[in-house]
Amino acid sequence: MAGGAGNAAAAALPAPPATATSTDFRFQLVSDLHLEFSMVEDMSTLVTPVAPYLIVAGDTVPVAYYRARLDTFLASVAPKFRHVFVIAGNHEYYNPGIPVTVSRGEDGKPQVRLREKVLTCDGVDAALAASCAALPNVSFLQKSAAYIDGKGCVRIMSVDAICSERSGANETGISTTEPAVCLLGCTLWSAIPPHARISVTGYLADYKLLLPDSLAASIESGDHDIKTRAQALDALCDATHAYTTRKHEEHFEWLMMAARRTLRTEGLSVVVVTHHTPSFDGTSAPMFRTPLHSVTTHGFSTALEFLFAKYSGTDNSTIAAWCFGHTHFNMREHRSGTLLTSNQRGYVRASSDAGDGFDEGDAGNMGAAFNPGFQFQVRTDGTAV
Repeated sequence: MAGGAGNAAAAALPAPPATATSTDFRFQLVSDLHLEFSMVEDMSTLVTPVAPYLIVAGDTVPVAYYRARLDTFLASVAPKFRHVFVIAGNHEYYNPGIPVTVSRGEDGKPQVRLREKVLTCDGVDAALAASCAALPNVSFLQKSAAYIDGKGCVRIMSVDAICSERSGANETGISTTEPAVCLLGCTLWSAIPPHARISVTGYLADYKLLLPDSLAASIESGDHDIKTRAQALDALCDATHAYTTRKHEEHFEWLMMAARRTLRTEGLSVVVVTHHTPSFDGTSAPMFRTPLHSVTTHGFSTALEFLFAKYSGTDNSTIAAWCFGHTHFNMREHRSGTLLTSNQRGYVRASSDAGDGFDEGDAGNMGAAFNPGFQFQVRTDGTAV
């Protein structure tokens, strides 16, 4: 889904910064702002504009009960950038408490209901798309692509359409020779092997707070076997595991298709943005760096290096940069010619004993410090710095 699709005409968008050139592919990156813990009055402490484009790589707020904070944030940053690209993290899908309740009726029989003001997973995607579409230069990317040409025009298009038009197969005004960027966005989720399922589902709140549409439908229709709270929790866990597994497979297959489709498209560089990480290596704090150190790492990362690695000295990818979040660990490193990077704020409380507002759980585990002015650039030779 893509909010703002079809409204990317350059004349309607804010002008690029004065330092921008005709091929200014500089991207600012933030993620894991977690505004559910504390709303920030001065948004410049979160984002200091230094580039034409802003990427928000998930975990801004749980949409079901903090959508107003999301709207405030987007309204604040949108005028400062030529375009803003928004990705959903896992926290976007959180509900305010366990979304399924079990009580006893007057007849003593169990009554199973959905909690008030909950959103299903599809409902969250729809809400995110609507919030982004309310602003002319903000797009929600969920298994969708944005095409950015050298003049700064942004179009939300399918990967096939981008590649076809770059090859001259269609006549829509897209240059077949000038440098351009294709931005691919999706949550990704992660592949959880059977041996890690109990550990991961017990560790992450996802499996208690998400509400897959399939479970919501069965509860509303009465087609379920839930009689106790424990059974409700089990049903939530099973349905969420099935949902995230299916979505990971869908997102992975889409990314693999896009990587292959863009490989032979001359002059087109690719930036991938996911919330979950495409590598175990160096994307989490050292104590979680591989599943051998912590099996719960499977809930954060999947080994997808083959999508951007070089084999036998041959560049088999046009992926210039891959941005991620989720781990609350910041890094910036080139892997086989691809920039793998993150800029995550992490959990910040409204107050703390230390007076600095930072949650102790993140202390010392952040890697590089969060930078409100963090940026990277895709150069015309297809590399990112």
